[in-house]
Amino acid sequence: MVQLNSEYLLPNTDRQKLLVFSIRYQIDSRDSKSYPLKGDLARLSLVKQGFGALENEPDHTYAFLIYKHHHELGNRLNLSGSVAAKLSDGKRISYFNSRALGYENFFVRGYELYVINGQHFSLFKSNLKYNLVKERVYHLKWLPSKKFNKVPLAFYVNAYSDFAYVHDNYFESTNPLANEWINGFGAGIDFVTYYDLVTRFDYSINKFGDKAFFIHFRAPI
Repeated sequence: MVQLNSEYLLPNTDRQKLLVFSIRYQIDSRDSKSYPLKGDLARLSLVKQGFGALENEPDHTYAFLIYKHHHELGNRLNLSGSVAAKLSDGKRISYFNSRALGYENFFVRGYELYVINGQHFSLFKSNLKYNLVKERVYHLKWLPSKKFNKVPLAFYVNAYSDFAYVHDNYFESTNPLANEWINGFGAGIDFVTYYDLVTRFDYSINKFGDKAFFIHFRAPI
């Protein structure tokens, strides 16, 4: 990777070691961690990477904020929204350590195949869902095990819209989606089953007009 991108790590090195200190404060009142329908999540993280103790160690400090809200509208309708933001000290560090969108669940739907790095970012998601089929237990008689032949399952159809902005001072020539607003929207269906397993089938459109079908295995917000 370093041969393909000389700025992937710090100059004159092909490996990285670093000490990291982080502290996190969280308030969580959601009714479910895997597929919430009501409640709030607020999380603030402060991270310090590098203390000058190791060779070629990056020196980087950033704050990370997440807030999610889930609200029952009635008549099987639920509305969810979230905001996530990263604010860093702005020091020039490697491309590898400038992570923004495209990691974990932090992406605009419709851009699942993209990575957009930068020093700061903001991400906004909204989701309206309808409980098409309420949770009920399906008996799979062809399974001999009593533990697994009764499957609780619920179906939700949803519509969504996301937008985000990544600010990057250093890698813009190879990072074309930074320093501009991006957005995506679409619709999908979610399946929620036992052990809170989630399977989502989404059809998304991004700002370029690209249309694609995606499968996910966690709640969108």
